[in-house]
Amino acid sequence: ANGAPQNLTLIYISHDDGATWEHHSEIFPCFWGKMFILGGKLYMLGCSTEYGDVLIGRSDDGGKTWTKPTVLFRGCCHARQVGWHLAPMPVLIKNGRIMTDIQYGAWSEKVFCDAVISAPADSDLLDADNWVCTELFDARKHISFPTEKMWGGIEGNVISTPDGRTVDVLRFVDRTAVILNYDPE
Repeated sequence: ANGAPQNLTLIYISHDDGATWEHHSEIFPCFWGKMFILGGKLYMLGCSTEYGDVLIGRSDDGGKTWTKPTVLFRGCCHARQVGWHLAPMPVLIKNGRIMTDIQYGAWSEKVFCDAVISAPADSDLLDADNWVCTELFDARKHISFPTEKMWGGIEGNVISTPDGRTVDVLRFVDRTAVILNYDPE
């Protein structure tokens, strides 16, 4: 943030349950990344930079080397304009789909709209055509809130509820939570 470089992720590995760490590899470009394992492969889902492109890459050797990243969704790549925002929150695999929370907005514009991106869990996750994004949820259309304040939720978790529903639980800007229902179908 504040004009500093934001697109290098350093990966460290521990062989003693986190007591010590050593440098393992680097991923460039990658910002706000989240790692997950699916089908025995390690993936990194992140942005190219703040509000940049949404990227995914895969490692077949435990994170030592990585594929060239695939652009899933184009962003603006400028810290003062709206674009994609995601946090290193978990992914959910349910009903044959892998899914995670994402936002579109910017702190400078005082708005974040929320969505879920997903792909078939058994598909080639490096093929952008396999990924979809829900319609963006714009809280300004549903919640009364002072206009000088920030709008929207960030850092969401797509989870399965005890009754089987799929919801996205987000940290809302007024220090509350917003729970959005999501239909994986």
